[in-house]
Amino acid sequence: MATPSTDYDVAIIGGGLVGASLAAALAPTNLHVAIIESRAFPKTPAADDYDERSIALSYQSKKILQGLGIWKAIEPQATPIKTVHVSEKGRFGATRLSASEVGVESLGYVAMYRDLMHASAEAMQQQSNLSQYIPAKLIGIEPIENAVSLIIDADGSTETITTKLLIGADGGQSSSRKMLQISERSVDYQQQAIVANLTVTGGKGTEAYERFTADGPMALLPLGVDKGDRFALVWTGTVERSAERMALDDEAFLEMIQNQVGHRVGELQKVGKREVFPLHQLVADRLTARRAVLVGNAAHLLHPVAGQGLNLALRDVAVLSDLISKSDDPGVQSLLDQYTALRQRDIKLTATTTYSLIQIFAYPSPLISHLRGASLVLLDKISPLKNHLARHGMGLRRSLHGNLFAGKPIDGAAS
Repeated sequence: MATPSTDYDVAIIGGGLVGASLAAALAPTNLHVAIIESRAFPKTPAADDYDERSIALSYQSKKILQGLGIWKAIEPQATPIKTVHVSEKGRFGATRLSASEVGVESLGYVAMYRDLMHASAEAMQQQSNLSQYIPAKLIGIEPIENAVSLIIDADGSTETITTKLLIGADGGQSSSRKMLQISERSVDYQQQAIVANLTVTGGKGTEAYERFTADGPMALLPLGVDKGDRFALVWTGTVERSAERMALDDEAFLEMIQNQVGHRVGELQKVGKREVFPLHQLVADRLTARRAVLVGNAAHLLHPVAGQGLNLALRDVAVLSDLISKSDDPGVQSLLDQYTALRQRDIKLTATTTYSLIQIFAYPSPLISHLRGASLVLLDKISPLKNHLARHGMGLRRSLHGNLFAGKPIDGAAS
């Protein structure tokens, strides 16, 4: 626990899904934890909204959320993904990943962002070892003996707190990363993603689709029959093509999507509000600094084509909280070095796989296109390879160990 010379053992910058999950992970310990977030949390869940945004969760992420005590609150509204259909428009060949073939009840889930945030906020309200600085923002970091001093702005008044470990969980535009002077490598894909919710008739309520087209990849995630056979659409394309799609009226937009995916998803009937976001990848050159560590998008911001952003972040949370729970000093350099060693390979592999996937399916050569189609056919026929791909997408890694990966809370041994 914090010593008389420090206010907190751990201070988390950012109270989004990653920061809130990390706070929940540390609940079983007797550590003094602070969370600093610039925006107030919603007091009650928002009313059901056709245009509400969703998040794809891997099977492993579900286990982690179980260990955090959050999953039970969102499970009734989450849609299981039983199968994933992967294909390329205009080419013979496809592969279908199935939960039953891997021996699990679901490959993953689609959950509403508002449900996740509300469950996380509720968990924090019940947490006795957590102090919340909300709304507040970090404006300065200063090193002190065996700790760091944080200067925060809370409603116009400046306050200084001290902590043994600073955790930057404040997203891709991380202020903590900048203040820690951690550089990053970034790739501007010169692409944008259009997101919207769709209604279909005759669809399968638990099947997701990844469709690669000459105009960019398209993902359709099921939102369940209880929501009227809805899908969440993520459609990636060049800035120019995205602008053209956004300019279409709803009828023309739906017709274009139907033409791209065919009728395997059902008949498209309605599209909600469309939003567009620029796409780039960012990976921090290092994960740690003196008594500080980056997690989630602050450390690695990925292209959404593989849907791995939050899933990768939750693996950060599981590994870091496990290490912290076993240490007398959460900010000691040996712990930070161990965290880097445990997370570097997974982060690099996921980022490289995502980047390679974009390059492979963006290449216009007819020969390469034929090879892609043949690869999907072969993948569908070679069960061990297909199962390996499915397990990778599920977030299962042989190198990952600890209670949260097994769906259990971490041990509360830190003192």
